[in-house]
Amino acid sequence: WSWSRSEENEISHGETQTDANGNFTLSFVPEKSKGNDYLRKDAYYVYTVYAEVTDTKGETQQGEQFVTVGDKSLFILADVPEKWNKEQKTDFPLRLETLNGEKVEGTVKFAVYRFENSEDFATNEEWEEREEGSAEISMKSAKKILEGTFNTKDSRLKLDASKWESGGYRIVFSTLDQSGEKVELGKNFILYGKNDKRTPIQTMTWLPVEEITCEVGETAEVVFGSSADNVSVLYEIMQGNTVLESKWIRMNNEIKTFPIPFKAEYGDGITVMFTFMKKGLFFTESVIIRRKISEKKLSPTLTVFRNKLLPGEKAEWTVNIPEIKQTKKQAELLMDMYDASLDVI
Repeated sequence: WSWSRSEENEISHGETQTDANGNFTLSFVPEKSKGNDYLRKDAYYVYTVYAEVTDTKGETQQGEQFVTVGDKSLFILADVPEKWNKEQKTDFPLRLETLNGEKVEGTVKFAVYRFENSEDFATNEEWEEREEGSAEISMKSAKKILEGTFNTKDSRLKLDASKWESGGYRIVFSTLDQSGEKVELGKNFILYGKNDKRTPIQTMTWLPVEEITCEVGETAEVVFGSSADNVSVLYEIMQGNTVLESKWIRMNNEIKTFPIPFKAEYGDGITVMFTFMKKGLFFTESVIIRRKISEKKLSPTLTVFRNKLLPGEKAEWTVNIPEIKQTKKQAELLMDMYDASLDVI
C-alpha cells in the first residue's frame, strides 16, 4: 500500500442544478500525478469534492465528499515483524481492505521463501526502492519452505518458525479482487535464534533487540554481531553523557552476548554503545536498558463475609491478600465502618 502526499490542486469546477429530490451529479477524469509516485505500484489518490448549495431563499450551505481512486480496489495489509526470534511464537495481523478502508473477509494464499544467498536479501525499504528504480531484484536463491492459506476472519496469522534456519526470508501474500485480478503483497524479515554464532544475514552491524527492560538485580543480555572480519569495536556503557565503562573488543564475523547486571545506581536506565570503523566507514549502534517499574499493588478481598447482622451480634470476617502470600511479608490493613443509612440524609 503506497501512500504519497502531494499538494492539493483544483482539477475542475463549475455549476449545476439539483433535481426534484435535491440530488446532483458530477463527473471528472482522475489522472496520475506526474510527481515521484507516478511509477509507484498500487498508488492511490484521494479527491475532495467541495459543494456550495444555495436554495431559492438565498440560504447557502457547504459540504464535502472524499473520493478515493487507485490502481487496485483491494489491498492486503500485514504487519509482519522485520525481525523474528525463532524461540518465540510469531503471529501478526493480516487483513483485507478496500480502497476506502473497509475490511473484507476473504482467503489469502501465502508462501514463505528463504534466501540461500544473503546478498539477494534486502530490507522492505530497500526492496521497494529496487522495485521502483532500476536496481535488480533477485529471487534466484529464494527457496520455498512453506505455503498455505489463511481466512482473514481469524485476524492473525500464526507461524511456527522454531525449526527454520536463521537467515533472510520473504513472505508473499496473494488473493483475488472482485474483478478476478490478482493482488499481491511481499514482506521481508530476518529470522534469528539465541544460539546463532554468526549474523543471520551479511551485515556490518547486527542488533536483534534495541531496547531491554529489567529490574534492579536482574541481568540484561545485550547481543551484538557483525559480519566484518577482524574489527576492533569500542564498547561503552553510558548514563546520559557519563561513560560508566569503556573497552575495546575484538570481533571476527561473529555474534557476542554481553551480560550486564542492572544496578540501582543506574537510575532510570543506561545506554550500551558499539562503535567501529571499517573500510573508511563509520558504524555505531546502541541498546537502551530501561529500569522496570514494578507495580506494587495489593488486591484485598473478603473471603468470609456476612452482609446481614443482628444488633449486638459478633461476626468474624476474613480478608485475603494474595500478594502477601506470594512474598511472605506482612501488611497493615485499615478498615473503616459507618452507618450506611447516613448516605440518604
